[in-house]
Amino acid sequence: MPDSLAALRDGALAVPMSPDASLQQVPMADIVNFVALVLEDRDRFGGTRIEIASDELTGSDAARVLSEVLERRIEFAAVPREQLRQQSDALASMFEWFEDVGFSVDINSLRRDFPQVGWHDYSAWAREQYPAAFS
Repeated sequence: MPDSLAALRDGALAVPMSPDASLQQVPMADIVNFVALVLEDRDRFGGTRIEIASDELTGSDAARVLSEVLERRIEFAAVPREQLRQQSDALASMFEWFEDVGFSVDINSLRRDFPQVGWHDYSAWAREQYPAAFS
C-alpha cells in the first residue's frame, strides 16, 4: 500500500476500498476524551460496552472533504486489495470486513448522549491534521 501522506501530496486518497463504501471512523482525540469521561464516572459506565465512532463517510466523500480542507484537488484512488494482500493478509482481510460488514455505531446517539467528548467530524479532524503536512 502506498505511503498515505505521499499519495495525498500527489493528490490521491489511496484506500483499499471502493469509493462508495462507507466507513465509520474515530480520531484518537475522541477516543481519549471518551476514555477520560469513562474514568471520571466509572459507576455510570462500569460493566457496559459502548462502541464509538465520530463520523461515517465514503471514500469519495473523504476525498471531497480533503479537497476542501487542503484547498487542492484530491481524488479517491482505490488500492487493489490483492496488492495490499501481498504485504499483509490480515490488513487486506480487515479492509474486506470494513467494506462487506463494517461498523454500525449510532453516531447521532453518541453525539446526543456524550456531547462533552467534543466529537470531531471528518472535516474538523482533517483541519487539525493536515495543514502542517502541506506547509
